[in-house]
This record gives sequence, C-alpha cells and structure tokens, in this order.
Amino acid sequence: MADVKVLVEGGGTVGDTDTVKVGAGIKPNTGTLNIEGSTDIVIGDTANARRVKVGTGAAAQTVAVGSTDSTSTLSLVGGTGGVSMTGVAGSPFTIGDPGTTAAITVGQSTDTNTINVGNANTAASKIQTINVGAGTGVTSGKSVVTVGSLANGSSLTLQAGAGAMKLDTSAQNGAIDIVSGTGTISIGITNPNKLVQIANSASGNQGLLLGSSSGTSYTTISGGSGGVALTGAAGAPYTIGATNTTAAITVGQSTDTNTVNIATGATSFAKTQTVNIATGNANATSNVNIGSGPGTLTLGAQKVSNPGSTLVFYSDDNSASDSSAKVTFSTSGLGKIKLNNGSNIPYNTTGNGYLLLPNTSSRPTSGSSGGGALSVGSGALYWMGTGGTEHQIAAAGPHCGVCGYDFWRVAAVNREWHAWHMECAHCGTVYSGGPDKVHHLLSEEQKCEYVQSNMGWDELLAVWEGRNSEKVAYVKKHPPAAKQGSKP
Repeated sequence: MADVKVLVEGGGTVGDTDTVKVGAGIKPNTGTLNIEGSTDIVIGDTANARRVKVGTGAAAQTVAVGSTDSTSTLSLVGGTGGVSMTGVAGSPFTIGDPGTTAAITVGQSTDTNTINVGNANTAASKIQTINVGAGTGVTSGKSVVTVGSLANGSSLTLQAGAGAMKLDTSAQNGAIDIVSGTGTISIGITNPNKLVQIANSASGNQGLLLGSSSGTSYTTISGGSGGVALTGAAGAPYTIGATNTTAAITVGQSTDTNTVNIATGATSFAKTQTVNIATGNANATSNVNIGSGPGTLTLGAQKVSNPGSTLVFYSDDNSASDSSAKVTFSTSGLGKIKLNNGSNIPYNTTGNGYLLLPNTSSRPTSGSSGGGALSVGSGALYWMGTGGTEHQIAAAGPHCGVCGYDFWRVAAVNREWHAWHMECAHCGTVYSGGPDKVHHLLSEEQKCEYVQSNMGWDELLAVWEGRNSEKVAYVKKHPPAAKQGSKP
C-alpha cells in the first residue's frame, strides 16, 4: 500500500470529548503515516490539560524523536511535574552516541539545585552498580574523570558502607594524588575506634613516604596510651636521620618521670645483640655524652646464662704524632666513681680476673686542689693528695738498705717540700728527711686540715672526710699550737 497523507482541520469547543483518529484504517505493519507541515507541526498546543501520547500502543513500538541532520535540535521540557524517562525492569537507558564528540551535560542549573544519580533506596538483598568513566580504553584510549569543584566553599563527600571504599590504579600502575591548597588533608579523624592502614598489603613490594623535606615542612606521628610502634620483617633495617642531617636528632624528650629504653630486649640464648653508638668514620670527630643531672648512670654487660659478656671502654688514635686519645671518668662535687662494687674486673679475654693500671711515664709532681691522683710507677701504686704528699700504697721498690725488703709500713714523699718518711715493716728501720716544720708552706685550706691532740671524734672525722665548713669552724675556735703530738 502506498503512503497515506491525511489533513485534519477544524475542531470543537472547550470541553468537547471527540476523538480523532489518524491512520485508523491503515492495516498494521503495511504503511507509513506522515504528518508534515511547511512550517511548524503543533500537537497539543492549546491551554487545555491533557495527555499527549506517542507510540504507547501495546505492541512493540520503535519511536524516534528528533533528527541528527545538520543543526537539528531536540528539547524535552516539563513543568513542576518533571521530565521522566521510564521503561520496564530490564530496559537500558543510553544518553549519547558512540561517536559523540560534543559535551553531554546532565544538570546545568546555575541556581541552588540537587542532581541525583543512582540515589534510590536499594531494596533488600539487591545491588545497585554505578559506573562513572569505567570504560576500558582501546590501546592508548583513556578516561579523564573529574568529580567535584574547586570553587569557593565547594565540598565533596565520598562515602561507603561495610563494603568499603577503594581507590585503585593498579591495572596501569598509576599514581593517586590527594592534593590540598593550604587546607588540611584528614584521613580517619571523624569516628573513633578504627584501624587506619596505609600501604599494608600482605604481598608485593610497598614503598611508603611520609612528609616532605621541603622548606619548613614537618611530620608528626602521634599515639595514645596504646603506643607508637615501628616494626618490620626480621631483616628490616631502621634508619632515623638522613646522611646530611645537621640538626639535632632527639629520642625521648619528656620532662616528666619516664624511661627511655634502647636495646633492652631479652636476647635469645646464644644470640648476640650489638649496639653501636657513634661508631662511624674513624677519622671523624665524635662527641658522645651520656648521663646528666644527679641521677644514676649504669653501663654494664651482665652475664646471666650466656657467658662471655664484656664491657669495653676504648679510645684509639691512629696518628703517630698525636696521643690525645683517652678515656676519662669524671665526677664533680661529692660524686664517686665506683668500679664493679669491689668485685674482680676482667681485664683481658684469658679469664684472669684483674684490673691492670699501666705504669705512668710521668707521675704528678704537685697536688691539685681539685682532688687526688692515683698512679703507678714501676709496678708500685701511689696516691698523691691535694697537699702534694705522695704515699706509696703498694710497694714494688725501693728496697730497705738494711734488710733488702720492700715491705714498707709507711712510704711517703713530698716533692714540693723535699721531704720523705719511710718505715720498713720488716726490720723497723725509719728513713726520714726534709724541713723540721712546713707550716709556712701550707695553704689556708691545708691549715684547716690540722690534726690536733684536743680534737674529739666529730672534729677529727670532719678533717678526715674533708668537710670544709666544719674544719674551718673548728680551726677558728681552736688555733693549732706551735708544737703538738709526738714522733713515733
């Protein structure tokens, strides 16, 4: 059958219920109905409330609206009742042609408005999948997706339920950048009681970089009473500080009572734990300070069940022209240096329990107000007090001219006074010499150290222990006589 052209003209009045059917006599599937006009074709353009139906029959319908020719346009408009595109449960909805190069815009209002995509309440046990820019590019094809705006106070919320949220670039090894201007980037700060994991994959090689070395950048890692732990595999090295760091590296800066532990783990039996502090370049200068204030400093190697523990104080200078290398033990005030609480002190690896004090090439020749000096000469042990008198504590010579022994009960020499007194414990011979009296050679402090025959126990103990204020008070109250005491 040939195409049928029908012209319908006229009309009734408002309220008429007449029905006009166009093409009602055409046999199904046998022809085409064309409605044409030289200018506008208007359907349902009067001010009456009505429904305008196109292609709503019960049979399978294919409805084409609009043209792709030249600059053709298509507008679908609606009032407050809205514009709706609906279909059956299995109907697909497509906006845009595979060859489209122009922009596809959904929502372009410049006023306050809401754009919902996949925003229905999904029914129980159902899954709603929303893909945005998830196509698979062919060869070098790619998708560039922008979500959100940088304008003014714009905000973006990405949220997920128990199924979690995933940012994934693993297929092409791409980067994930979270960028902010001067604002704060926060991860996991809203709800309490959670675990925040970063680069915690159980497989593959992960690299994690926190912070920046640019300008005045800083990095803070904080923890509550649960602690802060740096852990890794058994063979993982840990490094704090760069090779070119010139600023201070601080481990533990609390001003309250606290404990800082370094290498205090219980080393397994037959295992060795090595702790190195300032053991870098042997040709560089390293200053190591340990201990401050009135507390206790303990350095030790404790032998429990694993023998062979050793504590070594070592100083070396490889320069043939400079012998400044030394190990110094120092204390101030009434502080004390105690070696091993009186027990044997191993000196070498042969197991012989002794402390070796080497011979002093040049023993002190005068006393020091800062303390006394302990030294060894030719194997003999000497002590020199502040007054310059040197006492031989343990003899290794000289020998008594009468009996030949070096068993000295007393052996004292003062180089400043050119005086000596020695008593042989074997034969009783006494050797002495020097000025008869040396009161005029004593300092004011030494004059407060007089032992006087009229002293009581407390006064004598004050002199013996060097309690200066008590010594001065007694001497002022009891000036020493010109001659007192008696020679043995």
